[in-house]
Amino acid sequence: MSRAVVVMGKLPRPGRVKTRLTTSLSPAQAADLYRAFLVDTFRLVQRATPTAAWVFACALAEQDRLPEAEALVPDGWRVVPQAGDGLGARIDHARETGAADHVLVMGSDSPTLPEARLVEAFEVLAEGGEGGPAPVVVAPTEDGGYALIGFAAPTPAVLTDIPWSTSEVMAATRAAAARADVPIVELAPTYDVDHPQDLARLAADAHPDLHPATVAALASLGAFGL
Repeated sequence: MSRAVVVMGKLPRPGRVKTRLTTSLSPAQAADLYRAFLVDTFRLVQRATPTAAWVFACALAEQDRLPEAEALVPDGWRVVPQAGDGLGARIDHARETGAADHVLVMGSDSPTLPEARLVEAFEVLAEGGEGGPAPVVVAPTEDGGYALIGFAAPTPAVLTDIPWSTSEVMAATRAAAARADVPIVELAPTYDVDHPQDLARLAADAHPDLHPATVAALASLGAFGL
């Protein structure tokens, strides 16, 4: 079975990324931190899935250009623009651009996501539905969303009528999967870095060998004990 991992993200522009952190950081600091998240997320994916295809699906504003996104990724990555009306449609488009039998679509807000989550997600998809519908696999986040969703087949039903960017995303996804009779397998939860109170936890979890860009960005802030 072919495999792909699609990372969804944005260009690290001040004022357009990690805006909820700007009660404690300047827009430029928040953008620099997000750039580090991207760098470490790409490295995480490469370590965890060395034989998969890697895709960066970048949300481009009107003034943005694809070569700017291409400059962010390491060698071996394909870069595509995000497309679709609403986050559910963009995730489904990202799944399609993965162009593989098993596709993981993940965000770029959890740079310390354990590599094991990606490995486990592909294992779930490889096991299949045992004669029934293909499963969907998710890595929930503690704020009620998820950091990763994986597909073994097109399953738009689990992405429809979801209250995105709320604490009800995971609950609504479970309900949508149940209505569509799609098995959903949940991995151990993780956390997104969205709020100032998340930064101290991130600083404690980030390791210089595994998350060097994030550790360096936090250290440059001169805060959180680094």
